[in-house]
Amino acid sequence: MSYVSEKGRQNVHSKRWANEQAKAQRIEYAASVPKPMKLTKAEAIAKESKILDQRRLTYDRKRGIIELASNTHSRNRELEETIKRCINQEKPVFADDLAKFFNNIPSEKGKYIMALHGSTGSAFIYGYEIDARTLANIVKSRKDYNGKDDIVLISCNTGSEDVKKCFAQKFADAMGVRIHAPTHYGAITPWGTYYSSDLRGKKLGKFIPFEPKEGDEDT
Repeated sequence: MSYVSEKGRQNVHSKRWANEQAKAQRIEYAASVPKPMKLTKAEAIAKESKILDQRRLTYDRKRGIIELASNTHSRNRELEETIKRCINQEKPVFADDLAKFFNNIPSEKGKYIMALHGSTGSAFIYGYEIDARTLANIVKSRKDYNGKDDIVLISCNTGSEDVKKCFAQKFADAMGVRIHAPTHYGAITPWGTYYSSDLRGKKLGKFIPFEPKEGDEDT
């Protein structure tokens, strides 16, 4: 309960006088503050990918921490060793969690199947972010790729139709061959079936082909 007079507004219990000017300033400030952005989980992941694409931050997937890039030289050496690992290992699956069912995928004539984590604009090899040209160099350096087969890229959102030039298109340009990539999340079943899915593993979207564009160096 308040008592209002020419002096202002007073709480009848606490006997404290209200500072109307300060209150008005607080109300004005609150009205000027932007409303919180509400995103779905998929939208949040896409926004995270966009931030990571700026290369100002690094994402440690094992710890689940995004932090400012540091120890550049050390990270470069570690990345170089990781690239060598991807070139020399037996199967073209560059994430431990994806390797679990990768070997169950049957071979497809005229197609080279590979798996790694990805986003609309980047790919990740064992937690390290790489661009399309780097991934192309890895594949071209592997002994199991003949240089002409189509490539099936089981990598989340790399075939997204929501961006002007997604990672799969950049990869196709860098490789010079057709790339098949998921429009949403890449999933592999225990039986070796791969498909495009939503966050819960239900079928959503599809794998679509990306043809290389001659003379396009923007990879």
